[in-house]
Amino acid sequence: MKAVLIATSLLLITGCTAEVGRKMAEDECYQIQNNVDREQCFKDVKRTFKNY
Repeated sequence: MKAVLIATSLLLITGCTAEVGRKMAEDECYQIQNNVDREQCFKDVKRTFKNY
């Protein structure tokens, strides 16, 4: 039973961490002044966090 709770907790933490990382990466994209570079940044973020 403990193992199941630990595994579930780790999955939730990992999911939250990925979401926080994605938000931070998107915030960095908003700082880019060049439109083309900004769009590429968002595409890279989307591709990087696709499976999370």
